[in-house]
Amino acid sequence: MNAHPPKWADRFLAWYCNPELLEEIQGDAHELYFERLQREGKASADRKYIWDVLRFFRWSNIRHTTDAFRPGFFGILWNLNLKIALRNAFRHKTVFFVKMAGLSICLAFALLITAFVIHEFTFDHHYPDHHRVFRVGTAITIEGVTTSYAVSPVALAEGLAEEVPDVEAAGWIMDDSRPVFTIEDQTFNNEVSLITGGNLLKVLDFGFIRGSATALDAPNTIVLTASTAKKFFGDADAMGQTITFGWTTLEVTGIIKDPPANSHLHFNTLISGATYEMNDGWDNVNAYTYLMLKEGTSMEDVQPKIHTSLRDHQDDMIAGREHWASDHITVQPIIENIGAIHMGGYLDEDIARKRERSNLYILIAVTALFFITGLINFLNLSLAEMTANLKKTGILQVFGGSTAGHNKVIITNTLVTIIVVVPLTMLIMAVGFVLSETYLDIHMERSIFMEPVFISVAAGFVTCFAAASRINAFVLSNTRDIVNALKGKLGSGHSGFKVREVLVSVQLSFSMIMLALIAIIVDQFSYINSVDKGIEDKNTIVVKMHDGSFSDATAFVQSVSTLNGVKQADVSSYYLDNVETKEFFEVATDRGSTKMLVAYMNCGYDYLETMGIRLVKGRNFSREHHDDKTTYLINETAAKEFGWKDPIGKKISGPLNADRDAGEVIGVVRDFHFASLHNKIEPLIVFLANEDWGARYTYIKTSPLHTNEVISRIKTEYGKIYPDLPFEWEYLDARFDHLYKDDYEVRDVFKAGLAISILVSGMGIFSISALLLTMRKKEMGIRKVVGASHAQLFVQHLRSFMKFTLIAVLIGWPAIYYLSGQWLENFAYHIDLSPWHFILPALTACLIIVAASGYHGIRSSLVNPVDILKHD
Repeated sequence: MNAHPPKWADRFLAWYCNPELLEEIQGDAHELYFERLQREGKASADRKYIWDVLRFFRWSNIRHTTDAFRPGFFGILWNLNLKIALRNAFRHKTVFFVKMAGLSICLAFALLITAFVIHEFTFDHHYPDHHRVFRVGTAITIEGVTTSYAVSPVALAEGLAEEVPDVEAAGWIMDDSRPVFTIEDQTFNNEVSLITGGNLLKVLDFGFIRGSATALDAPNTIVLTASTAKKFFGDADAMGQTITFGWTTLEVTGIIKDPPANSHLHFNTLISGATYEMNDGWDNVNAYTYLMLKEGTSMEDVQPKIHTSLRDHQDDMIAGREHWASDHITVQPIIENIGAIHMGGYLDEDIARKRERSNLYILIAVTALFFITGLINFLNLSLAEMTANLKKTGILQVFGGSTAGHNKVIITNTLVTIIVVVPLTMLIMAVGFVLSETYLDIHMERSIFMEPVFISVAAGFVTCFAAASRINAFVLSNTRDIVNALKGKLGSGHSGFKVREVLVSVQLSFSMIMLALIAIIVDQFSYINSVDKGIEDKNTIVVKMHDGSFSDATAFVQSVSTLNGVKQADVSSYYLDNVETKEFFEVATDRGSTKMLVAYMNCGYDYLETMGIRLVKGRNFSREHHDDKTTYLINETAAKEFGWKDPIGKKISGPLNADRDAGEVIGVVRDFHFASLHNKIEPLIVFLANEDWGARYTYIKTSPLHTNEVISRIKTEYGKIYPDLPFEWEYLDARFDHLYKDDYEVRDVFKAGLAISILVSGMGIFSISALLLTMRKKEMGIRKVVGASHAQLFVQHLRSFMKFTLIAVLIGWPAIYYLSGQWLENFAYHIDLSPWHFILPALTACLIIVAASGYHGIRSSLVNPVDILKHD
């Protein structure tokens, strides 16, 4: 057989192995290799051979070229250097503690951010075949206007499975929001449910604990997550149990694992689509379609076939939509790998939680900054210690010593540091992980810490630290001039503080960057909270109407409007960042009648007054005008978009897929934000709700006093009209805050980072200041003898550090400008950077220096020159 072990592994074995043992070890390794080759194949045999070579790398097997490397002699040197390292640590306990704590805190924080970034970039990677799973949305262009949807036709999954041979399986899901389940006398309404169809369970492996991928093939079946099964049935076996669901009962046919935190699909139950009497044709464009490609198939080859399938069924898609003229419409597939959905662009009607890449890139930069901060802090203190010990090194050189011996002590110090820092970092990480879940609401799977990428990054940090710590030995190796060493100088003509000036300045600039970004983030959120949203969101309760009956909703509004503590109430289809899907309206413009895709909402007569939405032209809906049932209101942006200088009296027809007569525009409302400030205000059309266009939400403006009592009264009235339905409500301003959850997470990370950065920078400057005071006592004594005052000595000590601020400004200001610009671009409406965003961090850096080194500055001004000069 021509196969043989990896040559480089053989060469490595021959290089390190004792020649007396090489033949025996290599022979045994080769024998094992060929046995594995026959049994497991070459790839496995090669991997295990390499592991064997590494495993044999022991002191007992290593060749020894000199007596210096005999185990006994090496042990003596190691013990001696270890004693010296420990003696130095106990002698300078404060410096040693600051070095260990600073490095561990920064390393732990950097690794936690690394874990979070990996968590975000590995969304949906828990599916075994995630690289073969794709979601198909649709981009629909009508008369030049393109809208991208995450949804696609219900029939697309079955069509792709039949028409595209490269598709192994396809299925779909639909969002059923939060249905009401009843088990015996208990009602559950907070469970997120998805309706499934096709072969979805073969495409997405949710991890069945009980049951199989055929669990939802039959109608009236339901699959529960493990936690939901526990919630519904306790310790009883959930399999085969029945659940009352609206008009029918469902049988539990499967139990699956809970979706992990990094899944774009979060749900509690899966319900068979066959349970519902729904339109499963091409004209029902409300499904999220997933497909799995066959092994070895490329999406680049399959995409044209998917496009062809959609084009061939285009006439079926527009069936019943006469306003979608086939010569004016084009349909394109939007295909995303399931692992790219979370980080993908915005799509209409998407149920996936999105994350801006720019936020993660900023966090990656913060990770690097914190690791470098901890590393610089460690190097600063180590170089300061080394400079303080140069006189001792010079004396050792006078008596025949060499820097090589001191280099070995430095290497031993590095090993001691790693031994102390690694477990301390792990402890801080464990605490930080719990705190992030408890206070920041950031949830990650614990398995993320065993990901190869995370382990590689952690190993890279340790390797970088070990390599950087060699700087000490490198700098010391240049100290060959005994006279300079005795004077406390590193090399010829330059002080050890020259190196530290740059390092401390870089470290200080990081604190400036963190402070500036925090200030900018806080100012942006202050702007968001203070900006006129166009609606009054304070003291406003939103109640979800589970029953779509418009008459019941109207009765509920009338009953709560009479309650003490309720100022006003009305219904609407609008829910923050969840406006009803856009529809086509026919709008009369100067260019003639034009079909336009516009967001819309319906509401009651008193909705504008309830929400504080102001009219800028025309009038509001009125019960005195019976023809208002066919009239419209528009916002200011719509008037501009439609090209109407005087919108009152203009004609609008629509939604065009409904049997609704054309009507006039009777008023223009001031623009209000019906989504987050990440997005620009879009055109909006408003019309009256009715039995055909029922409103799903009731908005109730309450008094700020006795809120709990008011909510209790509202709940009582709700129970009278909806006795079998749960009372589900939310504060509108809380819903606004929820829109910025991702941004709040970034803000909280930066707040924690700022505290750590200032702490580490302050500790580093404090320790260096202490060493500087020790080294300059003689200088201070002489200055005092020649007449220097206390104030002059204090300023002289601080002057050594204040120069760092200028260097930090040169480094920090460009970084602040770039990083803040990247983050603010995520908002359509944002603040402008002001000079204070740059000046304030610089002033804070000065305060950090004064606070950290001021104590030793005072001590330097109080030195007794007699004692100092007599000692020297």
